[in-house]
Amino acid sequence: DDIGTLDIHGVPRLKVWTRLAVTAEAGSTTIVLQEDVDFKPGEELMITATATPHKHMDGNGLHGAPPVDFENERVFVASLASDMRTVTLRDPLEFRHLSTSFTRPDGEYIDLSAEVALLTRNVKIQGDESSELDSWGGHTMVAFGGVYRIENAEFFRMGQQGEMSRYPIHFHVSQHYGQFCYAKGNSIHHSFQRAVAIHSTDYTLVQGNVGFDIVGHMFFVETGMERFNVLEGNLGV
Repeated sequence: DDIGTLDIHGVPRLKVWTRLAVTAEAGSTTIVLQEDVDFKPGEELMITATATPHKHMDGNGLHGAPPVDFENERVFVASLASDMRTVTLRDPLEFRHLSTSFTRPDGEYIDLSAEVALLTRNVKIQGDESSELDSWGGHTMVAFGGVYRIENAEFFRMGQQGEMSRYPIHFHVSQHYGQFCYAKGNSIHHSFQRAVAIHSTDYTLVQGNVGFDIVGHMFFVETGMERFNVLEGNLGV
């Protein structure tokens, strides 16, 4: 029997995350990317840190405490050049972000360039402003055989901290019905509890999502009994 369907489909984007092609210096208002994008003026991006504060390297920080001073940045697009790779930012960068690589002795190439992710989507699901007071945002869930197809949406101020099963995107005890469900190309940021949870669900697809500024594990399978799920191309920062 049909016990419920949730379809959320934002506008498809050319690329939801990529990497820097050229090192971006602190104070610069321009970044150059490795792949074509369709970022629009006013949209919000995230650029990952490529430096770690020394206190997290030399042991002088609070052991076990999550670092809150990594050099990740939220920035806004002013314009995109005709080459579809050169982005002018609304404000100067606060930190330097590297574009670099490493080749292992066995010849494997590893790209260590900063990731650049699109946070904005045209469909936005969010907790209200009061969510900030007690880390108690919104949540979505599919359970016990419902159909759950979510793509190209933005999730902001979601998750309910400390409350089990209250996550931005949650596949809950759907067993083999996971084959009818997916989460693709979404942006989950400033979440109070996790990003995407797969619990007792098989055969589902979690692909090309961006998680940033999240409390707890970002993309996870909950019990260890989940099978045949595909998690690929996701970015967690």
